[in-house]
Amino acid sequence: MELNFKNLLFAFTFSCIYEIVTSQTTIVFGLENGTIIVWDFEINSILYTLSGHNSEIRSLENLPGNYLASGDKNGQIIIWNISEKSNHRQLFHDKDVASIILINKSTFASASSNSIKFWSLESFTNIFTINDSHSSEIIGLKYFSNSLFSISSDGILKSWENYTEKFQFNTSCEVLSFEIILNEILACGCSDGHIKFYSVESNSFNFIKSLQRNITVLCLRDLKAGLFAIGMSDGYLELFNYNRNMSIVSYQGHNKSVNMLEYIENRGFLSGSNDGTIKMWYNMTMIKYLNIGLKIMCLKYLDPLILTARTDMFSGGKITRNTSFSITTQSFNSTFKQIKYTTKNLAETFQATNTNYFVTKYLNPTLIPFVIPTSSYSHDITLKNDDQENNNLNDLLNDLFNAKDFQLNSINLIDLNILLSNPYDLTDCLSNCSNQGMCYFDIEKFKCICNENYYGSSCNLDLRPCSSNPCLNNGTCSNVKVNENLNYKCQCIEEYYSGNNCEIKKDICLNETCSNNGQCYDLNHMPKCKCFNMFSGEKCEMETNYFTIIKNVNKTTTIIACLIISSLFALCLMLDIFSVCCNAKNSKHKKQSEKYKIQTNERIKLVYMN
Repeated sequence: MELNFKNLLFAFTFSCIYEIVTSQTTIVFGLENGTIIVWDFEINSILYTLSGHNSEIRSLENLPGNYLASGDKNGQIIIWNISEKSNHRQLFHDKDVASIILINKSTFASASSNSIKFWSLESFTNIFTINDSHSSEIIGLKYFSNSLFSISSDGILKSWENYTEKFQFNTSCEVLSFEIILNEILACGCSDGHIKFYSVESNSFNFIKSLQRNITVLCLRDLKAGLFAIGMSDGYLELFNYNRNMSIVSYQGHNKSVNMLEYIENRGFLSGSNDGTIKMWYNMTMIKYLNIGLKIMCLKYLDPLILTARTDMFSGGKITRNTSFSITTQSFNSTFKQIKYTTKNLAETFQATNTNYFVTKYLNPTLIPFVIPTSSYSHDITLKNDDQENNNLNDLLNDLFNAKDFQLNSINLIDLNILLSNPYDLTDCLSNCSNQGMCYFDIEKFKCICNENYYGSSCNLDLRPCSSNPCLNNGTCSNVKVNENLNYKCQCIEEYYSGNNCEIKKDICLNETCSNNGQCYDLNHMPKCKCFNMFSGEKCEMETNYFTIIKNVNKTTTIIACLIISSLFALCLMLDIFSVCCNAKNSKHKKQSEKYKIQTNERIKLVYMN
C-alpha cells in the first residue's frame, strides 16, 4: 500500500510538542480567609499572593487586558491587574458573589443573592442590573450561544437574552453545581446525588437524561471530547464519558469533600478540597500536589488567550517551537530510529515498537485516542533544520497570501507538497482574518494583525462597545471617544425611552386624565383610556345610554319619593290640627257640664226644719 500522506501529516502534527512559557502554567485559587494565591504548577511553586478581601473568596474569572475578577462573601468584587499584581478597581454587588462570568469582549456579569449585574470591561461600571432574577440564591452563571444561563439553589434554571428572561425550567432538586458539556449541554449536580442534563431549544429547556450517584455532587467540570469530571462530598473523583454514557473510573482523590475542579487542555485537570489540598491529575495519576492548610473555596486557570485579548493578537503565553520540520522519504526504517528531538518531552512522544501501532505518551489517550497504523508503509520520518527549504516555504507562503486571486490548482506538485507538509497552522490566514485584519507569517505560525478595535486569532472579536448591543428598546448605539477611551452612547426613541441604555420607559399617561372617568394605559406608545362602567368615548367623556336611563329612573324615583313624603307630612299635620280642635271642643263641653252640675246641686239642697 502506498504512503498515506494525510495520515502521515496527522501523525506529524501531533508529534510537534510546544514549549510553554510560565504564563500558561499558572493557577489562582481563593481561600476562606480572603487571600488569593497564584501558583505555577509546572515548577510547583507559589509565585505571589493577592490581598484585599475581608471574607472568603467565592468566585474568580479571567478578563481581557490581563485582569482577574474575584468576588467574596460580603459582595465585594476586586479587579486585579495581573501584570502589575495590583488592585485595579473595587466594585460591589449586594452580598455573596457566587459567580462571575465573561460575557463577551466588552461585558462581564456577576451573580449575588438573587440578582445579576452586568459590568463594562472598559470602565468597570455597572451597565444593567436584574433585581429579583430568582426567588432564591443564584449558585452559577454560564454563557454560550449568545445567551446567559443562571441557576438557583432551588433548582430553577433560566435563560436570559438582552437582559430579559426568555424561559425557565424547574429541575426539581437542590442544585450545588452547574457546568456546560460539549459546548451545548447544561449539567446540574444535585445534593441528592443526581446529575441532570438539559439541551437548550429555541424557547425551552429539554430534559435529556439523569445520572444517579449515592453521594452529594459538589462540582462538575467539562474535560472536552464528551468527558467530564465529578467531585463528590466524600472526596471521590469520577471521570464519565457522556457520549458513551459510561463511567471510566472512580477513585478517592481527597480525604474531604471536593469543592472545585479545573481543566487545562492537554495538561490534565486539578481538584481542590476542604482539606486545603490541590492536586493535579493526568491519566488518573496525581502528578502535582500542594497543601495550603486552609479551606480552598474556588480555583481558576489563568488563560493567557483571554487575559491578553486586548492586544492586537493572541500573543499571551507565547508558544515556541524547537525546530523546523520537513518530511522526506530518503530513508526506510520501520522502527523510526532516525527521529531526533531537541526537547525532552518530545523524546517521549513516539515509542518505537515492533507492533503495528504507535501512540503518543504526551497526550492523554483517555481524552484523545490517538492510534495510527504504521505497518501499511515503511517510510521513515526525518526531522531536520533545512534553511533552504524553509526559505522556499516562506517564499511560497508570501506569494500565496499576497495574491489577490489564489487558486489551489495553480500550484505545481512540488510547491503543493511543501505547502501541505509544513508544520504551521494555516487556518487563521485561510479565513482571511475575518476581513478585519492583515495576515502575516512569523517564525512560528501564521498570525493576523487586527484592525483597530478587533482582536482574536482571526480578528473575529469586536472590542467596540456597541458590538454587545447595549442599547435597549430599539435604541441606536454609537461608538464615541471619551477622554481618549472608546465608549458608547445610545440614541433613544425620545418620545418613549430615556436613560443611558434606553432602559427607562417614559410615562405617556402623565398628562392624560381620561376625564376622571377612566384609567390611562400604554398601547403601542399611545395613551389610551380604559373607561369605567357606564362611560365611553376616547377620553371617557360620554355617558352610555344605560347610564342615562338609570339617571332618569333615579330622578323620577326621587320625585315620587318626595311627593309621597310631602303627602304623608301634610296628612300628619292635618291630623294634628283636627286633634287639637277636638280637644278644645271637649274641654268646653266639660266645663259647661261641670257648671250645670254645680247649679243643680245648689237648687236641690234640702233644709231640715224641726
